Amino acid sequence: MWVALLRLLVERKLVLELKSVETLNCTHVFQGLNYVKPGNFNLGLLRNFDVSLLNYGI
Repeated sequence: MWVALLRLLVERKLVLELKSVETLNCTHVFQGLNYVKPGNFNLGLLRNFDVSLLNYGI
């Protein structure tokens, strides 16, 4: 299985985590929270690109 991920910090306000996995699960959510909480960032967005329609990856 091929897995890719990318974390971005946008204007010190948003942590954007991009993944390409079959399904998102609780582990992925907690990984994102581990970046948002210690950095005192306001927003975090987890996005999966391994879906047939991008609306399903939000």
